[in-house]
Amino acid sequence: MTRNAQTLRRALLGASAIALMAATPAAAQQLSGRVTDGSGTVALEGATVAIPSLGRTASTNGDGVYRFQGVPAGQYTVTVTYVGAAPVTQDVMVDADGAIADLRVGPDSAVTDNILVVGQRGSLFASLSRERAADNVVEVLSADAIGRLPDQNVAESARRISGISVQNDQGEGRFVVIRGIDPTLNTTSINGVRVSAPDGGSRAVALDVVDADILDALVITKSLTPDLDGDGIGGNIDIQTASGFDRDGLFIKGQVKGIYTHNSRDLGEKLSLAASDQFWDGKAAWAGAVSWNSRTFATDNKEPADWTDADADDGLLFYPEEMELREYNVTRERLSASLNFDFRPNENNDLYLRGLFNDFRDQEYRQGAVPSFGDGYFDESASSAANGLAVIRSGEIDGEEYALEFARHLKDREETQRIWSVSGGGQSRFDLWTVDYQAAFTHSEEDEPGSIDTVDFVAELEDPGAIGFDVSDPLFPRLAFVDPATASFFYDPANFEFDEQEFVDGYTEDEEAAFSADFTRDLAFGEHSGFIKFGGKARLREKLRDSEILIYDGYSPDDLTMEPFAIDVRYPVGAFGPGVGESYSDFFFANRGDFELNRFDSLFDTHIENYEASEDIYAAYAMARADIDRLRLVGGLRWERTEFESRAGDARVFEEFDGDPVPTIGDSGGLPLNAQCYDEDGAPLSGISGSTPLDMEFMCLGDRNGAKDDDDFLPSLNARFEASEDIIFRAAYFRSLARPEIEEVVPVVEAEQNDEGEREAFIGNPDLERQVADNFDIGVDWYIGNNGVLSAGAFYKRIEDYIALQTFEGVDYFGVTFDEVETAVNLDDAEIMGLEFNYQQAFDFLPSPFDGLIGGANLTLVDGEGTLADGREITLPGQSETIANLTIGYEKYGFDVRLTASHRGNYLETINEGGEGVDRFIDNHTQWDLRAQYDVTDNLTVFADVTNFNDEPFVAYLSVDDRKLLSQYEEYSYTASFGVKFQY
Repeated sequence: MTRNAQTLRRALLGASAIALMAATPAAAQQLSGRVTDGSGTVALEGATVAIPSLGRTASTNGDGVYRFQGVPAGQYTVTVTYVGAAPVTQDVMVDADGAIADLRVGPDSAVTDNILVVGQRGSLFASLSRERAADNVVEVLSADAIGRLPDQNVAESARRISGISVQNDQGEGRFVVIRGIDPTLNTTSINGVRVSAPDGGSRAVALDVVDADILDALVITKSLTPDLDGDGIGGNIDIQTASGFDRDGLFIKGQVKGIYTHNSRDLGEKLSLAASDQFWDGKAAWAGAVSWNSRTFATDNKEPADWTDADADDGLLFYPEEMELREYNVTRERLSASLNFDFRPNENNDLYLRGLFNDFRDQEYRQGAVPSFGDGYFDESASSAANGLAVIRSGEIDGEEYALEFARHLKDREETQRIWSVSGGGQSRFDLWTVDYQAAFTHSEEDEPGSIDTVDFVAELEDPGAIGFDVSDPLFPRLAFVDPATASFFYDPANFEFDEQEFVDGYTEDEEAAFSADFTRDLAFGEHSGFIKFGGKARLREKLRDSEILIYDGYSPDDLTMEPFAIDVRYPVGAFGPGVGESYSDFFFANRGDFELNRFDSLFDTHIENYEASEDIYAAYAMARADIDRLRLVGGLRWERTEFESRAGDARVFEEFDGDPVPTIGDSGGLPLNAQCYDEDGAPLSGISGSTPLDMEFMCLGDRNGAKDDDDFLPSLNARFEASEDIIFRAAYFRSLARPEIEEVVPVVEAEQNDEGEREAFIGNPDLERQVADNFDIGVDWYIGNNGVLSAGAFYKRIEDYIALQTFEGVDYFGVTFDEVETAVNLDDAEIMGLEFNYQQAFDFLPSPFDGLIGGANLTLVDGEGTLADGREITLPGQSETIANLTIGYEKYGFDVRLTASHRGNYLETINEGGEGVDRFIDNHTQWDLRAQYDVTDNLTVFADVTNFNDEPFVAYLSVDDRKLLSQYEEYSYTASFGVKFQY
């Protein structure tokens, strides 16, 4: 039996034993109950329940339940506090059988509006109550708040939280950024179960896959305790779905929405439904939600490349030698569904089964036009630095031949990402003991079945001609047609002939099985109450990428031009001309046998794309909590062992050269023992000797293995001091880690040796150390008048072995000296520090009608730096120095209006972009959104919202000699939605 199978068997036996214990009745002298709103129907999570005479406190869970184990018999006064409501006090008698005391907070909704659980106030109070009761530093966004925001997915909802920003893709939020820290240093979970990433090379989970409408809450954990997974230097994003015990009786809500996208002039739709109920005399409950939407949108893009400096007659002029113009048309469908079952056979046992499914499909058609001037002649006399005009010519000039090259391409790709998870477990209580147990399985995949990744048609102008670049604004360069004949050539599709096509059939799969058990015992530390807790967890993960890439570089019957496939392209951000229509895809599949397959390039590209990796993580921890008067301390130690193994391709191309002997398999040339070499036609070679050079281009393909084991000890301490009823101080220290990106650590080798013997390569680094951070947090929360909060905090992170991609010259690998190698390396220690400020307030103390105002603002300032191997200091990749969010709302007379703004400062994305010695940055981004709704009846609401109504583009730039030169520009315009919501 293998080691993993033995571990799995032990975990299953342990989980089975615990489940059997759960079925055994246990005598427990406990005081428990449920905290609800004034109507008694809606559970309040995060309410603080206290027994002052015993110095004990507890907070309610998702269904409003609180428990005190081991309470001596007697009469007690119990108090409950919840943000937005007056404290409630109740006398309770505990006898030998314990006691049940249900508590209601706030007015009865039958008498007056229940402001605790509906509207903007309700969502604000729900979030603040959970944050206030937490032992560590967390931020919460409730379901009601999510439903009142103009957000399309989980990532966009998260950006409303203090210290949170998002990285966008195609104008929609995708990756969550916590405190300006790269999203690859965060972790993501669903109902506490770790989610793996469908993307082939990254650990970061793209949260545009999950629709916001199926959430019950979104919880961002910023400081870790020992019972939480130790990876997550930035923090953890937990997606929580509803329980059927959250509300009494049958509950149904739904939404029908139309979506108008301005750039595409298209109308999409969205449907969502959520419901819950109890059965079996209230011992069991179910809750489910489903959301589906489909929309078509367009993106206008330009990407200059190969910026060069040239001397015009009046000074130095920077211009790009190539600029790719892109126009995207994407049809996006998103299906998200959740289904949860809960069972409470008795007071001492809770069992659950939770499932979540997400299906995210993009059908993308991308038109491209690429003018390239690298082989052209820069005309100094016609160019002007003062006017920002660069002129490049073709033809015979001074006895030399110069050419202008233009390309047009089509990308026709359907990509599907799926994430699903299922988990089962429960909690059992035995006198002073509480046992939590869980088994979970998550699956993520990315499927790209038979896509035309790119087809290129190329036109080369060798006759006399001229074209220009208007670079007066280097962050928005434009084509300038200074010669009508050249413009006519550029716009004529008959001049563009088939050059190359890439066909991709790709699949990535990431699966993880996890088993955990946690044991908690309530006890007293002298006169002070608390608990000890210990447990263990096993996470067994497998990831693979299996792709086939086919390169076609010819068409045999005759010359194939793009003229039969030409279409008009709407491109408002510059000159574009005709595009390659979707009819080309039908033509290719109908005539695939007439296209010439380049077996050499196909074998090479396929080989470097694929890998297999396994990552098993075993953890154990011990911790304790003590309530010392108004001070709460939570601390302990976690141990995690990581066992990582991987296998990836080694692919090397050797162009025709003379002089050096050919590297042989297994010798100092470094080719793996399992390598197979192929000639320029892709046919296998045999009998290669290192003694005689080959007079042809050839390649060798093999596989390499990597393995690394690590042990980490992760201490933590969280302190919470309640200076008064309104002021809470917090401090935390914890040690955490971030494991390397998959694409960085798998032992892939992609190398090329040219006809002069120069060697360049990208090489994976299986010896990368994981990043380990010491994290410090300190902060204060002032709860203002029980209807708002003012918070301030500071944090500091010192990261050991920070990882970055770098390019090196003249380095040795496998006994071979490479002229240039790009690889991931561990840098010297990096530091991140920052300040956080947050203000949230319901202004119900103002005179009418201003008592309907609700406002909030947060600001995060971050400073961090790392040092590269060459001694250069940089800001850390992905780190924004400024993050800010603003919310202004009004809720009264049935109206609910919310105006929001999200700002993210610029950040370094890529070090040494393209090996050119310059860095790529993502520019500042500020987006304004608006949501307005009106309650027609108690059960029916109409709404409308607009996202990005300020038409904020995406901008990336290269930093060259203190200049900002455009690297990428994308424009999305606004999206408007309108619809109805109903609730029963």
